[in-house]
Amino acid sequence: MALPREWQRMRTWLHPILTPEEALSWETRLLGEDEARTWEAMTAAGRALGAAIWRDFPEAGTPANPFRVLLLAGKGHNAGDGLVALKHLAESGIALEVDVVAASEPGALRPLTSRALRGAVRALGGALHWRLWSPRTAELLQGRRWDLCLDGLLGMRFRPPLRDPGGAILRWVANAADRVRFRAAIDLPSGVGEGDGFHADATYATGICKSPLTEAGASSQAGRIRYLDIGFFDAAVPDGEAKEWVVHDGILDALRRVRPADSEKRTYGRVLVVGGSRAMPGAVLMAARAAVRGGAGLVTVAVPGRFAGRLAGACPEAMWLPMPELPGGQPAPDSLALLHEAAKRADAMVVGPGMDTDFGTRQLIVKVVRDCHLPTVVDASGLYPEVVASALARPERSGPVVVTPHLGEYARLLRRERVRYDRDALLEFCRRHRVISVLKGPFTRVCDGSRICFCPAGGPLLARGGSGDILAGLIGARLAGGASGSALEETVRAVYWHGAAADSLARRRGAVAVATTDLLDGLADALRA
Repeated sequence: MALPREWQRMRTWLHPILTPEEALSWETRLLGEDEARTWEAMTAAGRALGAAIWRDFPEAGTPANPFRVLLLAGKGHNAGDGLVALKHLAESGIALEVDVVAASEPGALRPLTSRALRGAVRALGGALHWRLWSPRTAELLQGRRWDLCLDGLLGMRFRPPLRDPGGAILRWVANAADRVRFRAAIDLPSGVGEGDGFHADATYATGICKSPLTEAGASSQAGRIRYLDIGFFDAAVPDGEAKEWVVHDGILDALRRVRPADSEKRTYGRVLVVGGSRAMPGAVLMAARAAVRGGAGLVTVAVPGRFAGRLAGACPEAMWLPMPELPGGQPAPDSLALLHEAAKRADAMVVGPGMDTDFGTRQLIVKVVRDCHLPTVVDASGLYPEVVASALARPERSGPVVVTPHLGEYARLLRRERVRYDRDALLEFCRRHRVISVLKGPFTRVCDGSRICFCPAGGPLLARGGSGDILAGLIGARLAGGASGSALEETVRAVYWHGAAADSLARRRGAVAVATTDLLDGLADALRA
């Protein structure tokens, strides 16, 4: 169907997530039996795949020369995509040494996969070695090491259980895992959902993001998700209203434009950040610095009085507002009047980073959320049921409330010990409380009660203290100064930008020996990518 009017602009950065059956149906509608159009799609997918893998690989270290690749090849188009990707890399001047372990002889390949093989052979010459799987193949490759293992064995037509020779190849690869630096799956990991299936560091969804990649627990097999848009949704989307949508890099285009010459600081919004405590003064500092880097024109930071002078030198761009405090360093109850006045001069507010979780502080946060009607980000110490419930007491014309829980905090909001991701439960939570939820995890999802936006940017580099504080500050900056989109769009933009900054940092420096605040420098890199 044609895209609804409200989605005409969003289609540049948001595409539906489909089941494998829906994806096959949509590909058939777009490409039919037209070999030329299907080859064009395979070429586009393969080129995008090669470029994306080469961009992502540096997280695993410096590429070897020659770059050694193990391609697992089935008969179908996933193997064709992989062969086109290798051809593209070779034609780009990258020296490759490729071992293809195949489930069938070249003569049994689907026609376009066979065409892709011929192109790869022309580009690589004697550097491509085709080996039909057998126990003898495993012996020949014993002790061999590869920079990349590229899984193009089974596609979305796979139905369990795993059968040989595919199952045997995957068991062999699992045993050889310590000889591979980076494992990448094309479209879906082979044997997805099966214990013996391929376990990837990253899965590259070519053209359509399929629902098995976004299910609870999928990251253990799929790794990071990289969505490669090749134009399948440029004109229309399938019939039926999708509940989950994947975000792609076009979301950042609004931040890449040249700023108008006649703008000034108020053009880009005023953010009020409320947080800090004796135990965690750094959290509010990170949120403040992220709001500054997120493009806000003016940032005011309200902290318990004793911390204002100490923190101001670390973020001189912000204005620091000392709150009255109790002997333990918590904000005093009469801080509320001060915050009300500060909120009158702001366009958005961030509440919670680094605050104590005592009863008095939580009651202060409840009153701030209830009585200050700005677009408000509730993070960290604000993520308690009574705080989220206070959003329902805001007048209907108030700005949106954005909550930013990880799964543990989300369980607390639901008054449960633990919880797994459930699409319908998240939609209901957001509808019931009238909030936008940023549910953080291996994959971060943004939900407004009617749709869920799946953000594939980011990775385990973000699994460190303080990354959520930086995200909260970014969301606040975008809500304050993001004149180009709705609150949902600006929240998604901040989440994707945060993840893209982490990806950029991981490619430059790896995911281990970095500090959380290094993310701030990655923000500019993500926009320049």
